[in-house]
Amino acid sequence: MATKPAIQDKLRHEILELSDRASSASGFPAFAEIDALPYLHNFVQEVLRVYPPAVFMPHQAATDVTIQGIRIPRGTTIDMMPAMASMNQTIWGDDADEVRPERWDCLTQEQASPYAYEVFRNGPRVCIGKQFALMEIKTFLFGLVRRCRFLGVEEKFTVENPSFVLRPKGMRVRFEKV
Repeated sequence: MATKPAIQDKLRHEILELSDRASSASGFPAFAEIDALPYLHNFVQEVLRVYPPAVFMPHQAATDVTIQGIRIPRGTTIDMMPAMASMNQTIWGDDADEVRPERWDCLTQEQASPYAYEVFRNGPRVCIGKQFALMEIKTFLFGLVRRCRFLGVEEKFTVENPSFVLRPKGMRVRFEKV
């Protein structure tokens, strides 16, 4: 958000509109109301697509299977890498490496496939914490964006893989209370 002020402003506008009409006595809306915000949803989906937190997801073949002519015997461990699908320009377009939340408003049939977005896995082995993670991310962003403006990244940063998850190295973001 610090590097894309237009995205930040649009997100804040949507969040403040909901804040103004919050139905709860505390002034903080119910999660169902936060979850229904379309631009917040698109933003979260897009950021997770471009920066999938898990670098790889080991998977064991439950049965013998053939994928594109390659036989994979039962019990074979395969490392699935979410970034392979989520950064594929054939699926997501020439700007696959750009954060563009609007792309979620008009997905192509190929992009809408659950296997083009492997952030939480899919099928019977989908991440058990998927819904909780999305709830946590959306609630956190709602509170933070409502109260703070991300001003900029002070240093050049990289996203590195020192472990199972991606981590930014050298990122320092300044905030301003709104």
